Formats: sequence, structure tokens, C-alpha cells
Amino acid sequence: MRYKGWALTPQAREMVLGQFPAIMEDVRCEHVTLDLFSDDDETPPDPAAIRVYGSLSWDGYQILAVTVDGKLTQPRKDRFFHVTISKRPGLPSSQSGIILKERVRHILPCRPFMLLTVPFNRVLGT
Repeated sequence: MRYKGWALTPQAREMVLGQFPAIMEDVRCEHVTLDLFSDDDETPPDPAAIRVYGSLSWDGYQILAVTVDGKLTQPRKDRFFHVTISKRPGLPSSQSGIILKERVRHILPCRPFMLLTVPFNRVLGT
């Protein structure tokens, strides 16, 4: 099983953590997932735009809300596009997009900005 998406460049990660300092012990701030359970090894295309529009801290997760090419949800539609900034140790990062979707009314808006990313396709657990 694979997962694919867009990895934040070191500069993008630094910019995010500068504007949204990690508040949980397990700092992530690594990528935006396109497909969590991919069966193919194709790398996703460079998105036209990954745009940050808000953040949410909820139940042990600190999440950055983003759009990819203007879309809010991943292809499976059960998760919002996002960057997990930080989380409590032991919590699965895979829940961030679901929490964001369930708590959409609690997203704190921010001045929108773009993220520089690089596409990836990895085996789960790597």
C-alpha cells in the first residue's frame, strides 16, 4: 500500500512553523496527502496551487487547512486537504483530514498564502 501527495520544501516548512509554531510534542509539518491508500506508483502532478486558508487545534491535533487546485477534499471525499503541523504522541496523523472536515466551522481563517511543494509517492510506513 502506498500514499502520495506533495512534500513541503524546507523553505515552506520553515515559513509554516514561523507563522504557526508547533503546540504539540510530535512536530510533523511535512506534506499534503493526495491519496492515503494508493494502489499505483504514479507520482501526483505538480498542483497548480496549494493555498493555506486557516488552522485548527483540536483534541491533540494542530492542523493547517489548505486547498489543492481550489479543491477542499481529497479524491475519496472523506478527508480535507491539510498539513498536520503537530500532534500529541501516539495519535495517528491520518485522522487530521477527518477532524478538519468534521470541525470545519472551527477553522480559524488566516491571510491566505501559497506553499511550495514537491510531489511524492511512498510506501506506507516510510
